[in-house]
Amino acid sequence: MSKKHQFRNSIIKVLAYNRDGSYSTQSDRRKILLSIAQQIHQHGYQLDHARYMKRKHIECLVKHWLANGIGAGTIKNRMSHVRWLMTHLNKKDVVPNNDALNIPKRKYATHQDKSRALSPQDLSKIQDAGMRLSLLGQQLFGLRMEESLKIQPHIADGKNYLQIRGSWAKGGRDRIIPILTAKQREWLNTCKSFVKNKKASLIPADTTYKAYRKRFEKSCERSGINHRHGLRHAYAQRRYQEITGFHPISKGGPTKQEMNAQQRQIDRIARLQISNELGHARINITNIYL
Repeated sequence: MSKKHQFRNSIIKVLAYNRDGSYSTQSDRRKILLSIAQQIHQHGYQLDHARYMKRKHIECLVKHWLANGIGAGTIKNRMSHVRWLMTHLNKKDVVPNNDALNIPKRKYATHQDKSRALSPQDLSKIQDAGMRLSLLGQQLFGLRMEESLKIQPHIADGKNYLQIRGSWAKGGRDRIIPILTAKQREWLNTCKSFVKNKKASLIPADTTYKAYRKRFEKSCERSGINHRHGLRHAYAQRRYQEITGFHPISKGGPTKQEMNAQQRQIDRIARLQISNELGHARINITNIYL
């Protein structure tokens, strides 16, 4: 077996014995770490095990990513997976912090509108009724894909709010999202009628989450429903306008410099509320959406 394959296998073994995080996190972690293993060998380092990674290998990767225009956010995400790997190999000290690696600060605000909406034509292309409901949940409540599949409608119904359990959500955090419109209430009632069983999710009883997620993604791809994260952007923008009374920057609203003191106070209140509804721990994440 070549050193390249030995190196890959050493990472696969660590992944197999340490399955912390959601399915989506584990899937991303595997893709990123195996890609990094390939890049290390492409740069001429003939390592046969991940435990032999040193600071010079990590610095080489980061320099390569920066030279190829990879964004700071993407690089920091990759580095978090590298730290995870080296921590599980008891070698976390070989990974410098982001400042030492000269990784730039994240830029959360782009002022670009990345929202999208679902048209009746989009939904008509999806044959599976449960998948259509999941997509609508992403649009109406800003749910992540995993949440929109795992949600148990009967348990989630808090009358005036949608209750998201940590077991369905990224980071394992519970949260609530207000039910403010007739369309939201109609969607939840339809979901409850669809699953019937009070402890059931939108995932068919005879199917695993992993398998159903793959079917969902392929179905959306075949139907041309891409950039689904834009549904969360649209939800955040809609809620911002409802709370503040004016558009967010991405929709042509005022910048912080153009706001008066009262508007800036309302802006902060709105961002805190939206951050909670989206399931984020940091208010500056809302800059991406707004």
